[in-house]
Amino acid sequence: MSNFLPEESLPDEIEKSAEKPHDSSGASQSLPDKELERLRHMLFARELALLEEVARNQGAKQFNTEKVSEVLAESIILRAGKDRQLNIALEPVVDDILKASLSRRKNDFVNVLFPLIGPVIRKSIAETFLSMLGNVSQSLDVAFSWRGLRWRFESWRSGKPFNEIVLLHTVLYRVEQVFFIHSETGLPLSHIVNEEVAVQDVDMVSGMLTAIQDFVRDSFSGEEDNNLDSLQMGDMSLIIEKNDMAYIACVVRGTPPANFRSLLQESLALMMVEYTESLTNFSGDTTPFLTAVRYLQPLLLSRYAEEEKKIPFWAKAVPVVCLIAILFGASCIWYKKYTRNALLEKAVLSLNGHPGIIITNVIEHKDAPWEVLTFKDDLAPHPEKILEEKGFSPDLLDLKTVPFISYDSAIILRRVKNAVSPPDTVKMELTEDGTLVLSGKASMTWMVHSRDTAMSLPGVKRVDVTRLHDPLIEQVLDLVKDINGASIEFPLGKDVPVGENLVRLEKAVDDLVQLEKIARKSALVVSLTVYGHADTIGSEKRNYEISMARSKTIAALLYAKGSSIPISLYGMGSRFNKEDSRQSDGTLYEGDPSSRRIELRVSLSRAVSADSLFGNQ
Repeated sequence: MSNFLPEESLPDEIEKSAEKPHDSSGASQSLPDKELERLRHMLFARELALLEEVARNQGAKQFNTEKVSEVLAESIILRAGKDRQLNIALEPVVDDILKASLSRRKNDFVNVLFPLIGPVIRKSIAETFLSMLGNVSQSLDVAFSWRGLRWRFESWRSGKPFNEIVLLHTVLYRVEQVFFIHSETGLPLSHIVNEEVAVQDVDMVSGMLTAIQDFVRDSFSGEEDNNLDSLQMGDMSLIIEKNDMAYIACVVRGTPPANFRSLLQESLALMMVEYTESLTNFSGDTTPFLTAVRYLQPLLLSRYAEEEKKIPFWAKAVPVVCLIAILFGASCIWYKKYTRNALLEKAVLSLNGHPGIIITNVIEHKDAPWEVLTFKDDLAPHPEKILEEKGFSPDLLDLKTVPFISYDSAIILRRVKNAVSPPDTVKMELTEDGTLVLSGKASMTWMVHSRDTAMSLPGVKRVDVTRLHDPLIEQVLDLVKDINGASIEFPLGKDVPVGENLVRLEKAVDDLVQLEKIARKSALVVSLTVYGHADTIGSEKRNYEISMARSKTIAALLYAKGSSIPISLYGMGSRFNKEDSRQSDGTLYEGDPSSRRIELRVSLSRAVSADSLFGNQ
């Protein structure tokens, strides 16, 4: 801050402070204050001067702001009249202000704009709705009148669209579009179109129109003053009124009135009076020509043919009634034929989807039953019965059947059921690979019979009976398990057990007798093998004899019970050698009691082995 003051000012300040007079009366009391004042001026002289300068500038700024505010509005008006630089400078600022204001105060803008836009929207909707009602009323009048029928017939005969025929008979002339185009550039300055006409690309139309005029002038005339005045395309014509700066082009359907070109000339003259300066300085901005619509709107002229003389009601009603009668008769014939064909198709489909029936050929007849050739399995129901169940009359179809063997799963199961007659406790299923799965409860005899029989039937590749079980067989297996697991031991040198072993022997004999009775019901044959054992005490011959005697004991008891089970007896002797009869301490080995025993082995036999039916059981 000290840079604002020159350094030469310091001695002057010191000198001034030194020249100040002192009060002699109070020298002793005020001397320190004066010294401090001088020291303050010496140290902060520059800063004090700067503060005074800031205060003076602040006052001047406030004064300048007030002066500028007085001339700001006039300055903006003068600058805006010279060029667009002020607009260019302010446009980003105003744009940002509007965006920020819209984002913060949307409701305020809606409340302000709604009173202005709402009535306009309601008026536009009302006018559009009224116009639509008028068009609908006119369309109905044309569509359902005698005149409309004649025009539809003419449209069908000539191949032209109905709308074109209507315009041809009703429109004498109609100006569909009016263009106001810049002569030099070919750019459209203004454009209006009849509300019943589809709008095309205005820029493209004006450009092509200018190009066509240049082509005609350059190819056939060669003079700049000669211009294309009109162009005819069927019932459409293009009428052009042009001067050096701009021209008006009108698209007219039909023949316009004789004074139409004079109307174009008058409108163009009025527009030249208002827009001459804008056309002279035209640089592509069409904004000055937005008001040109008021000169073009009167050129949208149209005139329609007067209504024909009304035809009496009976003259209109007679052809309509005749037409309705013809249509009704034709529709009845068509409906009858259609419903008959639909009914026959449904009947054929109901047969084709039934198991055991395949339709190979269908011959259709208009007034006779259809001929249907089918392949039919013997187990499938008759086609006539199927038709009756589906609600169709058998007389609809002339059925001819050829026998065949069906491989449909439902027919295969029916074929198996008829062959094996399964009990109610058995469930049958057929897998996709042709395996017949039997599950539930059944006798062993039926199991074997059903397996062998099913394998010989068409459509059955394998038979799975692992899910079948016979309650009697389960009881047989339990008895076999108990008998084979019986442990019967004998006293030393004896062939008849005592105590608990005798009870086990008697139980094994009773189980064998019961097993024989149950096996006989299941067509099984029971056979018994008995192995007698002895310990190592005594001679080998003696041990063999005692082991054989022990095996004969159970055979005798079994025969005493009236059993006819075939028994095979084996004396196994002792399990150890003679020299092994003494123990390590030299004493005589009394023998292992478990060696003095008999082993029982039951076998079941029939046409098929039990292992193949029950696995490892």
